Order: sequence, then structure tokens, then C-alpha cells
Amino acid sequence: MMRRLTLAAACLLAVGCRKPAPGDAGDAAQRGRDIYLRGVTARGDAFTAEAGAGNLVPAAALPCANCHGRDGRGRVEGGIAPPDIRWSSLTRPYQVVTETGRSRSAYSAQRLGRAVTLGIAAGGERLGVAMPHYRLTRAELDDLLAYLQVLEREPQAPGVDDGTLRIGLVLDGTSSGATDMARVLAGSFEAFNRQGGLYGRQLALRTLTLPVVPGEQALALRAFLEREAPLAVFGQLPDPGGEVLAALLDEQQVPFIGARAAGSPRSPQRYVFYVEPGIVQEAAALACFAAHQRAGARTVIVHPAGAAGEAGARFVAERARQAGAGEVAMRAAVPGSEAAPLPPDAAVVIDLGPPERTAGLLAAAAQAPALDFVLFPGETASAIARDPARFLRPADQARLAGRLYTVVPESAPSPSATLGAVGAASRILVEALKRSGRTAGREVLVDTLAGLRDFATGLGPMVSFGPERRVGVAGEILGTIDPTTGVTRRRDGPDAWQRIE
Repeated sequence: MMRRLTLAAACLLAVGCRKPAPGDAGDAAQRGRDIYLRGVTARGDAFTAEAGAGNLVPAAALPCANCHGRDGRGRVEGGIAPPDIRWSSLTRPYQVVTETGRSRSAYSAQRLGRAVTLGIAAGGERLGVAMPHYRLTRAELDDLLAYLQVLEREPQAPGVDDGTLRIGLVLDGTSSGATDMARVLAGSFEAFNRQGGLYGRQLALRTLTLPVVPGEQALALRAFLEREAPLAVFGQLPDPGGEVLAALLDEQQVPFIGARAAGSPRSPQRYVFYVEPGIVQEAAALACFAAHQRAGARTVIVHPAGAAGEAGARFVAERARQAGAGEVAMRAAVPGSEAAPLPPDAAVVIDLGPPERTAGLLAAAAQAPALDFVLFPGETASAIARDPARFLRPADQARLAGRLYTVVPESAPSPSATLGAVGAASRILVEALKRSGRTAGREVLVDTLAGLRDFATGLGPMVSFGPERRVGVAGEILGTIDPTTGVTRRRDGPDAWQRIE
């Protein structure tokens, strides 16, 4: 700490005298970029800022870009008018009248270093109390000044201009409610903009409804990203198949917040976040529950035909084995074929969908003598609740009583579960943009999302992310399905809450 305190003053004598070594100017500017945008050094080291008399806070909470903007222009926000700190503006060789009505002399590198570290303007007067004093070493200050000299030549972040932030909305074209959802979300963005928008900018919503044909979805998404260049995207990806689109968004380095996780989980993708777990994560949690109840039990996983369905089943099978299940068999549900009888010693069956084939599986389950657990993701349970007679024959209801399990949300579902989850994704995105300040770049936005903890969307349970956590809802409550009514009831007891991984 003493080294920073002494160097903060000593650097004022040295800044502007040191000439960059050949070839290091670009490196210095790049290091200074991290200080300006994020309030940390290029190595990730933290430093402090003095905000007010003796009030030390992490500089990461008050990075330069928060007030002066990514472009350095500064705009009035909350009654405070941060000045334009582009090099061409700071170094004008005549008295400048600022937006606050004050006049100032031109800055040199040495004078600007004094302003950054001690809060003294070019003419020797004190800067306003809103300007923090940053405790930088001489090398760090040199880096910051190197970046400020090239700041105005940097291109704006994708999806960002002086008056708007372009946000993408991607919807599953196979969903019957996609059109209504787009209209509702467009209305909520318009209402937000009427209230003033965000840091002087309006949110411009660009919508893509994905083609129904799976082979055309990635091409459509890639074209959308190239055409619109959004700052970030939110919405709902199809499942199965959404994992391919999530990989594309990650490859293109576009932050994405999905309503529900799509496909089998992979190692965390930096740019991809989800509000709620998807079918595969729910099935894995249910499989672990059954394995804990019946260690060593034979388990059958019924999954959609195709590579994506098989990948999801493999993930669930791995988790079941880790939890203590016995032999685990995977079986593809081939479209147009009848559900095959289950092995007579099968104690657990897990259905990964789609719901269209669930009625046949339930009929087969009713004939399996050793079966104790029939496990369904929430989507299938919702379909059963809407039309129980379609799925459960009267002759099978007594045999299946006490055997049907699913997961239910931690809080009461909205009238449209998907709309509620997509709405939650939009609120998370807006909150992250607020916390990111005027910087509004993709990298800063991703870092902000990864640091979000216990955020209440008002449309579901609390959401938290982390460096290795990309699904916001940590778990769901186990429920049992009444085979006569299709109604799901929450299970009581210490094993009622199931962690989602």
C-alpha cells in the first residue's frame, strides 16, 4: 500500500518524461484498456480508488468507463456531467468551457496523471467530488495514459452506438407461443425506453424466430448475428438441438441468456448463461434421487432418437451411476413405433421425452412388476397435467400410484412457464447492463453476469451465476404425479429439494 501511495505522487514528476520502449506502446495501451474498462490491471491485480474524503473502495467498482463511457465522451447521468476525456479534447491548446460551465486549460500527460491520482485539474483547481482518485503505480498510470491517447480510435463495441444498445431476442420456431412472446417482450422494452432507457441509450430489440427445420437453425442464427451485430442475445433455444446454437453463440463471443438450458451440459461456456435447468439436468437430478432411494437398482433411460438425445441420455446415465444406480440401459424412442416392454427387473425408468411418446411408456411401465420409480422432466409432467386422460389409462392408474415423480419450480409457475423464463432472462440482461455501467461491452457484460448473486427476477426463484456456474437456478423441488388427476404435488422431507448440476 505504501508503495502505491508514494508512487502516486512520484509518478506526477515522471509521467510525460518516459518514452515508451520501441514496440511496447501497443502493449501499454492494451494494459491500460483493462484499467480503464474494468478497474483492474492486465494481470487481474486489484487496486483502490479514493471516493470522497478517505473512503477507499475497489477500483473495479468505479472503473473510468462507468462514468466517461467506453468511448470516453461522458454523458450526463443522475445530474452529474462527466467530461469528454478523449485525447483530442483534453489536449486542445486553448481554454475549454465544459458542459458544467467551468473553463480549464489544456492537459498534458503529466497534468492528466495528476488529475487521475490526486484529483487536480489542468489549471491547478480541485476536480469535483464525483471524480475518484486512483491509487496507481507509475507503470500502471503510464499504461492508462497510453490507452487514453488511443481511446477515440477504438471501434465501438458491437451493438453499441451513441443512442442505442442493440439486443437480440431468439425464439424457438417450434413453439406455438413464439409470436405472442415476441409481442409481449417488445412491449416491455418499449415501456422501459419510455422511462428513459439506460445511460442515455434506448434498447433496440431485434428478433429472430428460428426455422422449424433443425438443419436451418444454425445458418439462420449466424446470419442474424452478422446482420444485426447485437451486444447480447436472450431467449429460448430448441431442445434438443439448442446445444449446437449455444456453441455457435459462444464461438462468436456473443453473451446469451437462455430461458432453459438446452441439450446435455458441457463444460461452462464463457458467453452462455441459462435461467433454469433444462430437461437433461432435471432428469439427472431425478436419477440421483432414485439411486439414493434404491441403490444398485436397474435403470432404463428412454430418450429421443438421434445424436442429441443419445448425448443427453449418456449424461443422465453417468450421473445415475455416480449416485449408486446399478445397471443402466439406454433406449431410443423411435418415432412411429410402439413402446417396447420394459425389462422385468427394471426398478427405475427415466423418460427424456418427447411427451408425444409418454403414453406408450406409461402403459409399458404399468406392466413392469419391479418398477418403483417412473421419472419425468417438468415439461412432460406439465403435459400430463393438462390432459391426464391422454397419458394414463384407467386400468393403469392404480398400478402407477406412488411411482410417478417429477420436479416442480421452487416458486409458483407463471401462466406461461416459457414466457416467464424468457422474461426473467430479459430482466437479468437489463440488470447486468445497469451494473456494467456505460461501458456496455461484451466482455464486461459477461464478467458482470458471472458475478450476479441472488438476483430476484420477480418471475421465479433467485438466480445466481459464477465462474463455473452458468445455470442460475440451483435446484428444484421433487414432486409426485397423481395418476388419476395428473396433478403434481410437492414432496415433503429432507430429500425433497434436488440440486441441479
